[in-house]
Order: sequence, then C-alpha cells, then structure tokens
Amino acid sequence: MKGQGIIGVQDEVCLTFRIATRLGFICSENCFVLKSSMFISPQSLRYVSVSRLGAVLLCLTELLAMSPAQAVFFNPPSNQIPSSIGGNSRRGGCAIDENATAAMPALPDSPVTMLPIVPDPSQVVALTTQASTPLWVYIPPTRAQSVEFSLFDNATQNFVYLGSFPIEASGIYQIDLPEEIEIKADQPNAPQDYTWFIDLVCEPNNPAANLSHSGTLKRVSPASFSRELESSLSQATDNLERAKAYGDQGVWLDMVSAIAAARETANPTQRDALNAAWSSVLDVALPVLDREDVDRNQQLKVLLEADIFTAEMTEISLDGGSDF
Repeated sequence: MKGQGIIGVQDEVCLTFRIATRLGFICSENCFVLKSSMFISPQSLRYVSVSRLGAVLLCLTELLAMSPAQAVFFNPPSNQIPSSIGGNSRRGGCAIDENATAAMPALPDSPVTMLPIVPDPSQVVALTTQASTPLWVYIPPTRAQSVEFSLFDNATQNFVYLGSFPIEASGIYQIDLPEEIEIKADQPNAPQDYTWFIDLVCEPNNPAANLSHSGTLKRVSPASFSRELESSLSQATDNLERAKAYGDQGVWLDMVSAIAAARETANPTQRDALNAAWSSVLDVALPVLDREDVDRNQQLKVLLEADIFTAEMTEISLDGGSDF
C-alpha cells in the first residue's frame, strides 16, 4: 500500500535539516530548493541569483515564524544502553549491481543504501510506550524482491516474530507487527527489551549475501519512565504536540508514529512544522559518514522525496515452515 512522500519533487519549498535541540528553535543551517535541486549554504549566498536569494529569504522568514512549541526534535535518552547483540549491521552483495547486462541494465545509483529509520542503533535504544509499534526502513533501488523482519525477545532468548514483505518499489516502508504480538514493558525487577532484525533478501538461498541491520527496541511506561512525559502527553492537543513530547523525552518510535499520524490529518497551518519534523527524523537516522564522496544533503533529498509504503507482511512460521 503506497502513500506519498512528505515532500514532492515539484514543491519549491525550503527545508531545515538541523535542529537547535537545547533552545527548541528551528535553525536553518542549510536550505534545499527542491524544484531546482540546488543546494544553497550561507557561505555561498553571494553567488546566488536574486530570484534564488528571494526563495531562501522566504524560507528563513517562514522558519523564524514557527513557534518553539511547534518544533519537534529528538533528545536521545541518556540512561538506555543497547543490548550487546543489537546495533550491528553488515553489508551483503546486493547493494552493488555487479551483474548488469544489456538485457538487464544497472539500476539507478542511490546515495542511500538500505536504512532503518532509527538513531544510530549501536548507541541509542528505540523506545516506545506502546504494546505494538511500527518501524520504518528505506529500501533503495534493488533487484532484491523481498525484505525479512524479525523480533527477538532478549529476556526469553526466543524469536517472537518473523515475517517478510515484497518490495513494490524504492521507498520508505512502514513495518507493522501483528495485533497478537505484544511488546512487554521493561520493569525494574524484570528487565525486558528486544532486538529487531531487518534483512534485504538478496539471495534467498544464501543469507550471507543479505544486507542486514539490527538494533534494540524497548517498551517503557510513561509514568515510570518520565513524569514530564506523562504530563506533556496529558496536555497535548494534537499529534504534532504529542510528537514533541515524545521527542523531548527520547521516545523515538512513538515520536515518529505521531509525526506519521499528523501527516494523515495535517492542516495547511501545520505544513511547515510537519516538514521540519520529518526532515529532522531523517537527519537523525542518517549515519555520519567520514567520506568525501557521499553528499549528505543529497542523501536527505532522496529520503525526503521517497514514497511511503505500508509493508504487506506475511508471517513466516518460527518452526522453519512458511505461510507462503
């Protein structure tokens, strides 16, 4: 099931990619004018035409007009440590189009490989307050036909879910757990967390070729985790305010869920705040790479323009069989 990306390629709109988290204000370090695909930095404004400069100034005016209450940012939780088996990733072979031929030409090159939409899983636990929560992953152009998702209970040392979904096209996929799968809450006397695994299935008979990511997921109670979170949620009047409350307290998965829900019901007055919130989510999810050949701003543009899909999950039997 397909939905539109938050930002369309024909929208001539400037987006912020840096959030001044401590102050709560949107900070426009960089702006994109998506229609022209032209990147403009403050240092290069003297080379910009009058018309482009006008677009940038309009962008800055709109951003400065946003109140701090509208700004959604993520403050990583300081007291949550990923499980030792989480936070790993490995690169398989299907990210590289080695077998291109005249009959089957190479796929379009993408500056972004498969990317779970989470903060660095080696450093940050993806928190939720819900018994069931979606996860999101960006799938680049690929010849792989499916993605596998699994959830491992670190307390019982058992897999609680294994499923697969077909790849319709490149884009961001929302992965929903079945209703019968309940994420148990972490308790002081009963520690509980999970490890999620996402595998791009490059060669069905050769798992070592898969492109794979994993990370830690934990459910917390708002009351025991943060009294401030409980208070903020009780005062929130819409999904963007709920997203801000979750982000302030480091509850990543619920923050993204609230932004996604706001996208479904957003009114025109929330457009700028929603665009800024989504761009900040993607900015946090992108790994910091010390590589001159990778343009981070181009990566963000690809993610912002990506279509959003609901993954059509098929459960795989944990006894080794399959439902398909």
